[in-house]
Amino acid sequence: MPERKAIANKNNANDSVMIVDNDDDGTSPDNVGISETTTTTKMPKYAASQRQKLVSTAPPPPSTAFVASIRIGSPPPGRRVLAVADAVGISNAGTSSASSFGQNLLQLTVPGAMICQEAGYMRGHGTFPHENALHSQLAGSVVQTNKLISVKPIKSRYHGDVGDVVVGRIVEVQQKRWKVDINSRQHGVLLLNSVNLPGGELRRKSIEDELLMREYLREGDLVSAEVQQLFQDGSISLHTRSLKYGKLGQGVLVKVLPHLVRHRKSHFHNLPCGASVILGRNGYIWVSRHLSDDEASTGGYLADTQLVPRETREAIARTACCIKLLARNSVSLFDTTIICAYNASLAFPAKQLSSANVGDRVAQRTVAQCSSGIGEEEETATMTTDGDI
Repeated sequence: MPERKAIANKNNANDSVMIVDNDDDGTSPDNVGISETTTTTKMPKYAASQRQKLVSTAPPPPSTAFVASIRIGSPPPGRRVLAVADAVGISNAGTSSASSFGQNLLQLTVPGAMICQEAGYMRGHGTFPHENALHSQLAGSVVQTNKLISVKPIKSRYHGDVGDVVVGRIVEVQQKRWKVDINSRQHGVLLLNSVNLPGGELRRKSIEDELLMREYLREGDLVSAEVQQLFQDGSISLHTRSLKYGKLGQGVLVKVLPHLVRHRKSHFHNLPCGASVILGRNGYIWVSRHLSDDEASTGGYLADTQLVPRETREAIARTACCIKLLARNSVSLFDTTIICAYNASLAFPAKQLSSANVGDRVAQRTVAQCSSGIGEEEETATMTTDGDI
């Protein structure tokens, strides 16, 4: 399908959008019912506001140019569409093409929009068939796995994957189990047999352990755990058998959207600033001080009453503010982006990081620094590979 570049005219009170059609050879297609080069389409204000929610308003780094290609379409009969854009592809300038479906483009779609007309593709989550084509049921990104096409929603509850590190809060103590709030559709289940006893003792749980469940974990306690199993009804089973998991002590809990937390090899990080973070895949991030090896081996069952120095408390507060401003600007959260944001925020007082202007500036500097660092790593890897050849 030919690529169309959409440029919003901010000076026009009618929120007009200019569509420019270009084939790969730079000419205008004959089968599109618009003018030879450009045309202006009137769009309602609600559609423009909905469209802006899908495309990030933060400017890209100065060294990187982006092109957004938008395909305008109409929903199938009887289906309600919440925005006008059929799909949005964002890629580096000069590298995007209409045929690169699922490869170089980040495909954004809206409810009722057509995703694919080609035969041979299988229907996945968030899609429905209509007139020999796959259409989207959700507003999100299109994910293609071989012949399976699905739509991942932009904003949703945590659905869980086996092996994910999560941070949750105990909400109820039941018979031989705890109910944990993990930002999912249902509360997670932490069985008594799936936790370590104080001191890391490994043995079968007895009736005495069941009577002492509130001595181990009570309502309101924060815990770090790992997803052990997923059930067909959507419930999630957790475990804390490793000593790196368990009850959390003094610190700050930051809540973000789950899709912003990247899956990494490790989600426990001791930052150079003196703070320690646990990046929960469910969108709950725990920020605290560094723990010694002896404290980390207790599973959190010992009371943490140690006075935290003022410098460490300031580092914890600044780190939490950096995580919030990165999440507000839709920047992926992992150790590198948090460290870059912390270094960029040192030019401002911590109390100013909550303002939108300062937060946007710090986020832009973080994206630019991370992009340049990734580019240098790729260049170094290429030079090393060429030298080996």
